[in-house]
Amino acid sequence: MKTILQFGKIFLGLAILFLIAGCGVWQELHFTKNKPKESDLIGAYEPDAKTKKLILKDGGYPFANCKIKVDANSKIEFTNMPDWWQGGFGESHKQLISTNGTWNLEKVEDCWQIVWSDNKTFDFNLHLMGQKSPYKIFIYIGDPDSDIFMIFERTTSQ
Repeated sequence: MKTILQFGKIFLGLAILFLIAGCGVWQELHFTKNKPKESDLIGAYEPDAKTKKLILKDGGYPFANCKIKVDANSKIEFTNMPDWWQGGFGESHKQLISTNGTWNLEKVEDCWQIVWSDNKTFDFNLHLMGQKSPYKIFIYIGDPDSDIFMIFERTTSQ
């Protein structure tokens, strides 16, 4: 009887772990919980190695030299971003988009995000990852439950 209870506890623990990992929640555990200094967010961000591979292989984009530039004057600039990040459905049309706007730091639920907007679109949230500088920018592609995302690492600061 004791062995059955131990097996049941292990099974339940593993089931919960797989559920968390399968629903994209695993990455969210790394989202920024404490308010970062805005000065720690300033700089240029480029895709990490896994994101570059995703952009080229799964997205079919011609290159992966996209960049996000966060300025101290509340300006934000996106260069050569894959079009799948804006559509809501995560579909690649193999088009690269460059745009800009303004940004501010906001707490959404229990995590800090960069919220950016321009005069042509609605506000869009960029999740912050990490609990200290240098932070990373995390962007879902399509449905968060699909567990497909891009991560941008800060390459320069100002």
